[in-house]
Amino acid sequence: MAAEEDNQEDEWELTPHKYASQVIDTLAKFLPTAKIFPNVMKYVDEYSKSNNPFQRRAAASALLVMAGGCHEHMASNLETLLPYLFNALNDPNTLVRGVGVLTLGQFSEHLQPEILTYADQILPQIFQKMEENSPDMQERACYALVSFVQSLEGGVLPYIESLMNKLLHLLKFGKKQLREMSISAISAVATSSKKKFLPYYEVTINLMKEMMLITNLEQILLRCRATECAGVIAVAVGKEIFKDVLPFFMDQACKGLTIEDKGESDLREYTYSFFAHIAEILGYDFATYLPVVIPLVLEGMDSTSGIYENVPPEERGLQALLEDDEQDKQNTDGDDIEEELEQIDLNDVKYTVGSSFLDEKLQALHALSIFALACGPHIIPFVQRCLQSLEILIRYIHPDIRRGALAPLESFMIACHIAYPPEQKWIPNHPPDQPPNVVTKGTQELSNTIVPLFIFVFEGDEERRVVAKAQDCLINVIKLIGPGVIFPHMDSLKSSLLSLIKSKAPCQEGDDSDDEDEENEVESEIAQLFTSTTVFIADLSKVFGNYFLNYFELIEELLRYHLNPSSVPGFREDVIACCAEVCRALGPHIHYKLDILAAAAIAGLKDEYEPVRCNSAYLTGTLCEYGGEKVLQYYPQFLELLSHLFNKNSIPGTIDNASGALGRMITAYPMAVPLQQVLPVLIDSLPLRVDFQESHSTYGALISLFYKSNEAIVPFIPRIVVLFSDLVTDQNVPSDVQAEMTKVLKVLISQYGNQLNQQIGGALSPKQKDNLNKIIQS
Repeated sequence: MAAEEDNQEDEWELTPHKYASQVIDTLAKFLPTAKIFPNVMKYVDEYSKSNNPFQRRAAASALLVMAGGCHEHMASNLETLLPYLFNALNDPNTLVRGVGVLTLGQFSEHLQPEILTYADQILPQIFQKMEENSPDMQERACYALVSFVQSLEGGVLPYIESLMNKLLHLLKFGKKQLREMSISAISAVATSSKKKFLPYYEVTINLMKEMMLITNLEQILLRCRATECAGVIAVAVGKEIFKDVLPFFMDQACKGLTIEDKGESDLREYTYSFFAHIAEILGYDFATYLPVVIPLVLEGMDSTSGIYENVPPEERGLQALLEDDEQDKQNTDGDDIEEELEQIDLNDVKYTVGSSFLDEKLQALHALSIFALACGPHIIPFVQRCLQSLEILIRYIHPDIRRGALAPLESFMIACHIAYPPEQKWIPNHPPDQPPNVVTKGTQELSNTIVPLFIFVFEGDEERRVVAKAQDCLINVIKLIGPGVIFPHMDSLKSSLLSLIKSKAPCQEGDDSDDEDEENEVESEIAQLFTSTTVFIADLSKVFGNYFLNYFELIEELLRYHLNPSSVPGFREDVIACCAEVCRALGPHIHYKLDILAAAAIAGLKDEYEPVRCNSAYLTGTLCEYGGEKVLQYYPQFLELLSHLFNKNSIPGTIDNASGALGRMITAYPMAVPLQQVLPVLIDSLPLRVDFQESHSTYGALISLFYKSNEAIVPFIPRIVVLFSDLVTDQNVPSDVQAEMTKVLKVLISQYGNQLNQQIGGALSPKQKDNLNKIIQS
């Protein structure tokens, strides 16, 4: 079907080619890649070599629609796929080339970051298509360019001159849609090139100034793009360069919000984005604009234009139906694409929400958050008015709006902390209700409003991703301001966290679904929320330190509900990781809860799911590091279970964590470890492969034995010299550990130089020999 000839004159006709492409797109998104990708690629390989251009187009189209659903597999196999893409891009048939450019755009969007490594091959292809004498091809090339360049950083620089010359030509002389796309491409280039954009700044900004004066609604999208582009360029070149034109653009941006376009042009969204960019570069200097822009942003936040309650036709009356009919005619006669609509159910009431309405509101919320971060204490006079709107928006009908309303709350707390700074930074392991952990009066007053709003979301929001965002925002506030900011609210916070742990929160209701695709999405959201919750608890323990013992019920309930064979493996993994971080936060105080945590570590080391065993090894080491003499009773069982992790089937991270656990056990109580049996296992597992944070525990244990003149280390000195001689210049090893390694090597060489040379001289690489020579000569 995808290879059938069709009528290219009617772009809205659902042809066999389009229908087949939609089917492949759906299958790619909702079937396992192994089921769809190999079967489709058989036809891609065959059709791409066909003499029939419609079959070659079908091959390119199949790659295009699979890029979204099969992105992980395709990203890892780009070397094989790119020849098909390049063949389509250079096809003699315009139709095939056009699909090829769209395919490149989809590759650029979905196969990040792997595709960026092929920039030197892909960018010339895009530039070549921009040279074709076809507005449609040029517009598609601009789309591909925007998708590719957005994440390229400085990779566009070798091509920037020819690229900007072409884009500026298109901007001056192209058709309207092509000019719009060229502005987006210029924005992407400015973002990627930063200060290197300066040679093109003057001519580009003057063109943006011209388009900022557009009031004709037929051309208003150019003004939208220009508004956004001006802000992007300002960030790229910096405030010193942009300051001369700033008054003009600020004035026109504000005037643009007065244009009556019925919300159809996205001008408000782009204007809020421009304000955010300017605040970002001006910092505190943006404060002079706050009295002007805050009311404009609040207007967007408070607007209800674009959201409608769905009323059955029989209840609406004849006049309303006639108005709908007239609107349908206008939509049919016009050339604008109909706005994307979304249906939302809330308390058995159905609403229709326009995408431009959502985008405008979200951008207004983002701008407000940036204002607070940029202006710091200067935002404080506006906070109370803004909170009136935010308290409404965190209860809004659409989850994206509720989620977007959380970032400004966090930003207000950050700004308040700057406005009312404490005399001394907070410290863990100190009473949260005593100095220096008591927050200042101004911060406390605002936190008494904002912190309960976050907890309200924990307790009442029905969307998991909204709750996860609230957790992220609140813990950022707590980590910045300290335990004093949350201490007055810990009872309600603890209660809400316990509900989440027990899966009794509103956002966890109705998790069952009969639809397979929806079920997969639900499972992903459930897992993300659980991970977010355990990370929140772990971070909370780091702030409170040993005072977290007062809230250890959270850990006990995590273990009770989720560390059992029937629980989700990923949940068990997260629970053990959380326990390990809490152990480090509690330090020596873990002896009060040692039996509970040791039981968790033992259960985790026996778990059939390797990531759980990996995290359990880290937990075991932490218990031995801080558990005191009480932990000695568990040493034999720990050693036995850890020994099973040192096998060829274990992943590198598991072996690294197990090595770290052995190192901590040795360092804490070497006399409790059978070193003659353990040291060969530990040394065989080194060097570390992936978890270099275990450097202090593993290499440090060997160094500790050497400094303590432990006889057990003597037989392994040659192997330690070989190991350390390689690691003293390894960038993955911390410098303080390398310094200790160097000291050890100096002593060993001075004492056993000739003997060591005979034993290991032939085993040393040129690099190791060079390192040892430098140590001898130092």
